[in-house]
Amino acid sequence: MNKLFVHIEKQRIIDWLESMEIKNYTINKDFTVDVNGEVNLREKNLLEIPVQFGVVTGYFFVSNNKNLTSLVGAPKSCEIFSCSGCTSLTSLVGSPEKCKEFYCHGCASLKNLGGSPKSCEKFYCDRCTSLKSLVGSPEKCKEFSCFGCTSLSSLVGAPKECEIFSCSGCASLTSLNSAPKECEKFSCSGCTSLTSLVGSPEKCEEFSCSGCTSLTSLVGSPEKCEIFSCSYCTNLKNIIGAPKECEKFYCYKCGGKFTKEDILKVCDAKEVVV
Repeated sequence: MNKLFVHIEKQRIIDWLESMEIKNYTINKDFTVDVNGEVNLREKNLLEIPVQFGVVTGYFFVSNNKNLTSLVGAPKSCEIFSCSGCTSLTSLVGSPEKCKEFYCHGCASLKNLGGSPKSCEKFYCDRCTSLKSLVGSPEKCKEFSCFGCTSLSSLVGAPKECEIFSCSGCASLTSLNSAPKECEKFSCSGCTSLTSLVGSPEKCEEFSCSGCTSLTSLVGSPEKCEIFSCSYCTNLKNIIGAPKECEKFYCYKCGGKFTKEDILKVCDAKEVVV
């Protein structure tokens, strides 16, 4: 490789890293940049990430860069990654392949999750209001949330294994098919277009469909859970399909004005709130 080119390119990278106040970096022979520590590029008015990061041992934040359109240049791996609030971002291609936590909250132009990390423990794509598909999500994670993704109508592509899952506030969601089969906590609260709970997790400790105002029955609910809530389901006509066993059952301000006795006929609940 031309020595002059190497010198010019390395100096360009150094100048940019120094201007961004990034410390403890190593520039590798292939010009990738490893950082022993954190990288904070929040609110830098970036149009692009002009260097290619490799391994970042701490967090990598590129949040609230309103004009950033690509994640190319992001690290291959890091602990925590956030591109939240990058409202011009249309793709997650370039994201870390591996991180413990991934956040892309409020990426209003994002339409799918292609390019997401293959492996992570927590994945949050809340309030991505143009998001229409979960295809590209990690197949397995501990926590997943697509809260407030108001254009999302299907859970196809959602993680197959997840401990805590939330699709709450997805106002266009019409089906729970493709939801995880088992999880500790599941919430589809405030999914106002949801008319059925078919597709819900088969096993779940805490389940909430509160505020699903188009829901008319509870068919599809888990058969057994510790906490179940269908409060504020104002169009609920009956409680057929409710869990058969439950520690706590919340049915506050439901359309049918069900009594405690009504609920105990279908569910062996230790505590009922109506």
